[in-house]
Amino acid sequence: MSKKSPFNLINILKVLTGLSVVISVLIYLLSDGLNPIQTTGKVFGNIATIAFILTTIPGIITRFKIKSKTIKPIKTELLKSRAWMGIFMFVTAYLHFMFSRILINVRLEEVGIEVDFFSYEVFEIFGAIALGITFFLFLTSNKLSKLKLKKNWKKLHRLTYVALWFIFGHVVIIGFVRGSLSPIAILLLITGVMQVLSLIYAYQESTAKKSNPK
Repeated sequence: MSKKSPFNLINILKVLTGLSVVISVLIYLLSDGLNPIQTTGKVFGNIATIAFILTTIPGIITRFKIKSKTIKPIKTELLKSRAWMGIFMFVTAYLHFMFSRILINVRLEEVGIEVDFFSYEVFEIFGAIALGITFFLFLTSNKLSKLKLKKNWKKLHRLTYVALWFIFGHVVIIGFVRGSLSPIAILLLITGVMQVLSLIYAYQESTAKKSNPK
């Protein structure tokens, strides 16, 4: 019997999570000026958004009852690794917040530019709310929380749908400020629409079964 390869998605996500923290510390300590801080914050934001989208894909596939032989293994792998995908997403989202909001202001103050740490733009408020929601999902992305919370665990993790639209608002408002929507914003919009459509489809299927029991 052949041994399982250590290079599965869960192991990769564990390594990427650790590397993200180490790299972020090195960038802050070894870099000068604002550009490295701004770029790092943006990169972590994009990574976090993609990871978040990946956590929503299994639910969309399940609700649409897609049983393609090509898609099934993708869904299975994403389901098995969803907890660690969520952890990786939150860590990179938090690093995005740290670089884009906190560390850049710290660096500005280091060069004598006064900064108001308590003044937030609208897109930052959206991002902060999304980060707050995903914090609770991050804390409960483990087997112990599932056992303790039982049915409430699923209810809590439905906040994913709420977080999606706050993340979308965060990204879209940034796009309006900069004058153009990023590919990430478009990808989020598509994900959001697919979430809504899949929920409507699942509701209609459930209603049809109740009204026409076999």
